Amino acid sequence: MIIKKVETKEEIEEFRKMEYEVSVYFLDYARKLNIYDYKVENYCYANTKKYLSSKYIKFIGYDNNKITSMIMVKRKKSHYDNKPVIEIIDLYVKPEYRNNGYGSELLNFIKEKFNSRIELSCYYDAPSNNFYKKLGFKPVEVVYSIQ
Repeated sequence: MIIKKVETKEEIEEFRKMEYEVSVYFLDYARKLNIYDYKVENYCYANTKKYLSSKYIKFIGYDNNKITSMIMVKRKKSHYDNKPVIEIIDLYVKPEYRNNGYGSELLNFIKEKFNSRIELSCYYDAPSNNFYKKLGFKPVEVVYSIQ
């Protein structure tokens, strides 16, 4: 897989489509948990434009000249110990390319490129948790809720 920074109009458009798919997934997941997620409840494709700002660093994965995946990160200070970290905002592999190692390759690329601790958040029992645990991520905080 070739991983490159998002630059061309075509890449930006494809990135926005994938970012929207991530948001739709989380909206559906929140609804299944009977949670109102204010960040995605009224999300639409136009909202993805905010992710084109320079505070987010965006990469896409190519295989055989086809875009397979994306990852969006940002530099920040951890709210746990105030040390610099790379936060994964979103990682997405198109459904037809899943379970082929593309997500792992994106994460390894980020680890090597930034040589920094990586943090992310996701729903407690989302399928992606197993993926992150398999790659060595450890839970730092769990938020519980009851109605």
